[in-house]
Amino acid sequence: MVILCLRISIFCQYSLECPAKDKQGSGNGLIYNWVNSKIFRHIREVSVSTVDNALYSPHSELALGMIVGLDLFDHLPIFSQVLRNTGTIHVVVVSGYNINLVFNLIIKLVGSPYKKRNILIASFMTLGYSLLSGFEPPVIRAWIMGFILIFIKYYGLRANALYILLFAAILIIIISPSFLFNLSFQLSFLATLSLIYFSEDVKTLITRFIKYESSILDDLYSSLSVQVILWPFLSYKFGLINPLSPFINCLILWTVPISTILGGLFLIIGLIWQPLGVLLFRSLYIPLDIFVTLTEFFDKIPTKLLLKIPLGIVIIYYIFISLYLLRRSRHFL
Repeated sequence: MVILCLRISIFCQYSLECPAKDKQGSGNGLIYNWVNSKIFRHIREVSVSTVDNALYSPHSELALGMIVGLDLFDHLPIFSQVLRNTGTIHVVVVSGYNINLVFNLIIKLVGSPYKKRNILIASFMTLGYSLLSGFEPPVIRAWIMGFILIFIKYYGLRANALYILLFAAILIIIISPSFLFNLSFQLSFLATLSLIYFSEDVKTLITRFIKYESSILDDLYSSLSVQVILWPFLSYKFGLINPLSPFINCLILWTVPISTILGGLFLIIGLIWQPLGVLLFRSLYIPLDIFVTLTEFFDKIPTKLLLKIPLGIVIIYYIFISLYLLRRSRHFL
């Protein structure tokens, strides 16, 4: 269950439009002040300068979105629509998956994950990265869940992903009640809940036909399991569904850790000496170009469905899902 929770984050902003950069941290006054502090503004400015000098559009916008959570797609409406059509818009902003990548990297750098000092260092450095990226609801949820999970693991306790998800959601709402009506928060919660309950069922079903294990198939299991709860909400909200989006995600998701980890390291170098950061950053053109090429290719395939499910049907569907989850909860909890 712990491993499952660490994988949920990549889908928390599934098919969601990126939050505008001038709205980062707007859910709470104190958070907004932290996110827009002088040091974070300086880091973002240097990051933009470094990446713009190293890459062309839309690769530069992709890199800045993945690494520091900046949404600079306002002047790229065509490519933004490609991302929405292919269900890959969640990749171009920092999500819980990026937070998990950064945390694991820091843990490896500081030493053993079983020392409380190292856990605290990694947790607070990841918190700083979360603030730099805008501290949007999915990022807040992922950081809280990750912080709790790592200490549960440290003390050798049994982790219950559902309880941790509910605790994180309640804590976020207490800190900032307006997040309850935030679309990003709603999608993050539904996607995580769906993954917790249905990922093993989907994996069991698919492995009956495919006797093969790989990270790509793991991403496919996760992506399909998210759809069980999320797809009616997406259809009602956006009126657009692409049945191929889980498979498209599997093909391009491997570029995210490469771009996030290496890009983050190169940006740190760029803060110290920008010419070297620019030179190193040019090596990320290949994975970013693969992402761009694949999304544009699949966007040309006519698989998109303009389907807006009526609200009544959505409510009936979720009533049945709720009854099913209540029945399963006796065994799950």
